[in-house]
Amino acid sequence: MWPKWFIPTRAQWSGWTLPSKLTAISAYVGVLGFALFLIDFLPTHLSNHESPPQLHISNDPSRPKELLPQAFYLNHDVIPVRGFPFDLYLGVKLQDFTIRYGSLVAEEICPFPDLKFYRLKPGAFNPDRKSGWVNENATVFVFDSGTLAVVLLSIVVPPETEAALLGEIDRTHPVGFGTRYDQSSEYIWMSEKGHALELLSLSHGTSSGVNDLALMRTDFPLNDLLLRLGQNVPRIPETLDAVRVVLSQLRNILDSDVYKRQVYPQLGLAAVNRELSVRIFSNALEGQ
Repeated sequence: MWPKWFIPTRAQWSGWTLPSKLTAISAYVGVLGFALFLIDFLPTHLSNHESPPQLHISNDPSRPKELLPQAFYLNHDVIPVRGFPFDLYLGVKLQDFTIRYGSLVAEEICPFPDLKFYRLKPGAFNPDRKSGWVNENATVFVFDSGTLAVVLLSIVVPPETEAALLGEIDRTHPVGFGTRYDQSSEYIWMSEKGHALELLSLSHGTSSGVNDLALMRTDFPLNDLLLRLGQNVPRIPETLDAVRVVLSQLRNILDSDVYKRQVYPQLGLAAVNRELSVRIFSNALEGQ
């Protein structure tokens, strides 16, 4: 509703001069134009401020509905090995894992309570070698109290496929640090900025196309694993190869420059946590 004083009466309008009438008409047109501008501008402007940007996630219908948008999900769309049989994400229950993949994996001996290690059986699946393959010896699945806490996945792929792999992870997880294409380099993606719940590490081997991926719950090597090992852990014998592979790769990640300088400071933990972890892992691998 317009205010009564804003619109002249018939008598007032008749008494106005022509310049006054033209001025009034221009004012009404200006007010109407401003009102239309507000109607068009405000909804878009407010929605841009109220809706925070979301991480883009895959529309793959096989992605578990309970996964948070920022959670890592390693399946056949990400791992460029033809016939890759796994759908991997942290939090998978051991019972579900063994039901789905029991024919592909074998449990390894582990001396620590509530931890279980699984490895690929030799020749578990036979991918097309031209598209890449999985290094069985360096692939380990670690369960902590019945849930998947660490995945070590070593794949060998040609250079063009390697670029596609990294690009796919970048697309879904843009927060990352380090160097990716140099041999023996380390790159770490974080599930989110700041206090990330998950990390995905990429370590290039000394040979071209070798990609050692380590997906882990951020606190696992700094807390839960240390509680199992203890500060006076004896040297892990060579016969427990799966345990040694896991400890060695976790130590390399925690002791890398990119983890120490760029990733760890964002986790909000004291420096002694990382240093203690590295020392205990070294004791377990090499003896005190």
